[in-house]
Amino acid sequence: MIELHIFSHSFAEGPILVNSADLITLGLVRSDNRQKRDRFDRDGRVTKDFLDVNLDVANFSSKFAPGAISVIWGCDVFSFWRIAIRQAIAKSKGTSTPSFRIEFSTDMQLGLTDFHTFLGGSGNFSDLFTTAEFASRVRSKGIEFTYMKGLARASGNLVIGALPGTSGNYDEKPPKGSTLKSLQLMHVPQGRREDAGSLTDVMRFYKDKLTIRFELSTKLKLNDDPGDFDRNFGRGYGSFDP
Repeated sequence: MIELHIFSHSFAEGPILVNSADLITLGLVRSDNRQKRDRFDRDGRVTKDFLDVNLDVANFSSKFAPGAISVIWGCDVFSFWRIAIRQAIAKSKGTSTPSFRIEFSTDMQLGLTDFHTFLGGSGNFSDLFTTAEFASRVRSKGIEFTYMKGLARASGNLVIGALPGTSGNYDEKPPKGSTLKSLQLMHVPQGRREDAGSLTDVMRFYKDKLTIRFELSTKLKLNDDPGDFDRNFGRGYGSFDP
């Protein structure tokens, strides 16, 4: 296989193919091993899909040609990372040796226990971070646990997809030359046309502080007015190496 594309909505666990549920994890179905996939679940589960009990990684990776790419077209809209990154940007601005704590908020889509699992600390605040230390935490607790990173390791090839905390919007126009006028691909909101929901600041943090490469190939080029988008970020999807 040279290319694998999954066209769907996504969430932190992975692609949403039919919006099913993992009844084993929910405790509604008994299993001798809670790491096994629920056989009735049809959605992506990064916490399960790439474990040995569910996937023969050697056989799976052998199906991909050298240099193959995979693209996950949905978003990764877990708001925790978006809010945390924006706090880090604001709190480190204008200081030569920035040191800050991320503050918990109820719109982060998690509870305090999970907040501290990701960022340490106590009460409503995280550990004390420098910008470099916080970027390292985003990589180790965010990027390393994405579906894209799991697929990149399992396939042994590059995967392109949304970075933690980024949402997706539909293009205004179908791809050039497409006979399917209703086909609209997705991109991370950015630029003048989408200022209200623009995530350019979050993507710039990923690019500058984590040296994330953004997919800029003509194959995935935006069809909208290029003046409405930052050419440094293409569709806003990052590159995940094995």
